[in-house]
Amino acid sequence: MARSSSYSKAANAVVRIDHMHLLLRRLFRSVSKHEMEKRMHFIENYGHLEIEVRGFCQLSVFDFKIFQAILLLSCQKRRGTLVKEQATSERYHLLRMNLKLKDESVKDISCAIETSAYELAHVLSKQRHGKWPGMVLNSLKNLTGVAFHIKDTNSRKTYGFNILSYSNEDNGRIQILINPFLALAILGKRNYTKIDINESRQLESEPACLLHSYLCAVINPGKTRSFLLTTLMNYVWDEDKSPAVVRKRLSRLVKDVLPCFERINWNVRFENDVVFIGRPERRDGTAQGQIEGG
Repeated sequence: MARSSSYSKAANAVVRIDHMHLLLRRLFRSVSKHEMEKRMHFIENYGHLEIEVRGFCQLSVFDFKIFQAILLLSCQKRRGTLVKEQATSERYHLLRMNLKLKDESVKDISCAIETSAYELAHVLSKQRHGKWPGMVLNSLKNLTGVAFHIKDTNSRKTYGFNILSYSNEDNGRIQILINPFLALAILGKRNYTKIDINESRQLESEPACLLHSYLCAVINPGKTRSFLLTTLMNYVWDEDKSPAVVRKRLSRLVKDVLPCFERINWNVRFENDVVFIGRPERRDGTAQGQIEGG
């Protein structure tokens, strides 16, 4: 893989993300350091797919941002390299082995990139500092530790993989291999959502950044959709049943999180326990985060 050139914030900042990964509401959460230590295990349905997810820890908003940055780099054709099962490179073989592909997933295409901790910081518009490489590697470890087992109830086929695998080189370069569902979405062969990273960067609130990805996946271009406040709350945070915690989170959602969207020209209107959220269209007439593929 060739080393990537410098990243431009203004251009080509649209990422394609597999629709399924965005709609699993317990995959990424706004969690405290203490909550991150809990093991992840849940089962959700996505259409005719039954998805079981296991991980040694919870995935945070920071983990989601790293995940999103990796996919943005993968979407850029000059940087992503498609890797088939027949790849002979020892490095690719190790990455694919660590991706823990099972069943039908063994036959599918993966996508590899070469990057660095500081390049990922640049993608996210973060300042370079000494702690950043450790933070990135810790996040990659968290993402690597999450495994999917998927059963198609129509075809009875099964799939298995981790979110990604990576290797850290002595020269500071990082090799990353993403799972086949994410790779196929980038190619347009699975349902995907386009997300403009320039919008995400403008959201100062971490819960708002996570919620932005979900809303991009469920609101059609230039349209408005209504949500119960509790629905949005349960996407961002775990389902704590304590009345005091629920009140605090709803208050934060209304006062701090949803108002952030007005800064990126989204329309937000409240009616009792319901919020109406409107998506903008791009200046060229196409929508941000358009749902496509399939």
